[in-house]
Amino acid sequence: MPFLETSAEGFAARLIRLYGRASMPSHAAATFHKLPAQHKSTMTFNSVLSAYADAGDFDGLTAAFQEIPATHPSIVPTVYSYNVLIHALCQKPDISAALDAVHLMEKHGIPPDIITFNTLLNGFCNNGRVHEAETVWEMIKERNLEPDAKCYNAKLRGLVAEGRIDDAAAVLERLEKDGPKPDTVSYNELIRGYCKAGRLQEAKKLYDDLVKNECTPNKGTYETLLPQLLQAGELDCALTYCYKIFSDKRNLRVECGVLQDVVNALVDVSRVEEAAKIVVLGRKKYYPRKGLRMPDRTKDSELRAETDEEEAISEEEECEVEHETEK
Repeated sequence: MPFLETSAEGFAARLIRLYGRASMPSHAAATFHKLPAQHKSTMTFNSVLSAYADAGDFDGLTAAFQEIPATHPSIVPTVYSYNVLIHALCQKPDISAALDAVHLMEKHGIPPDIITFNTLLNGFCNNGRVHEAETVWEMIKERNLEPDAKCYNAKLRGLVAEGRIDDAAAVLERLEKDGPKPDTVSYNELIRGYCKAGRLQEAKKLYDDLVKNECTPNKGTYETLLPQLLQAGELDCALTYCYKIFSDKRNLRVECGVLQDVVNALVDVSRVEEAAKIVVLGRKKYYPRKGLRMPDRTKDSELRAETDEEEAISEEEECEVEHETEK
């Protein structure tokens, strides 16, 4: 690649990273090795690691971490390098090597940061090893680091996975009182736990708490709650949440199938006009005709034809939707 001889280091780093996003990590590594000596740096080394991570080739990442600095003494891994390595090691069945990597980086004079420990916590909790994650919490405390909401989200996720819903609720309550301030993911984890345990009313209350505490519901919030509301026959609440989704200026891309289930449920109880409004609102936002549509069993063929033609919502209807959202 002659052009690499004259390209800037930043360009080379981006090119290497793009190979990873295209699931071509071997090309990323080959590009690094073809770089001129002045561009074989910590920056491009980190890009190689990220390329392997983006491609999900964690064995290749581990090998590159060991081999490249060994053959290029000027390349010194940074805390970012180690964090990428630790993330890769956390994907393996035995994640004890990830803990060893923390001790290795400290041995080389590189202090781990909160991202390091957040990665470890997710590794342990996602592997159902919540109890062993306490070791990580002790490491955080020993190093006088302040855990952030993401650290606690890992704990919440692990507790919910173990069915320890009340313990998770206690953690969230403590965060609301003492900090760090919980974020949307914090609430989503417990909402998911309540729904999994069949405690829908508590999940709905937690949704209200999420909003009250100045967090913003996201697609995960609604994709968890809407199916449970339909299963419980709470169509009015499901409809209200749909209006909130469509009035959100972020254009939340809730799974089309979730909204289609709401439409179908409304039609099943002869609330056809409300179902049609959801379809038209959805198409006005971003759902294609073949995605969100009135079911074929709709008796009112004229109404179904109207939605199929994707007629625009009138200003009066938009005001009505906003009014429903504010209720």
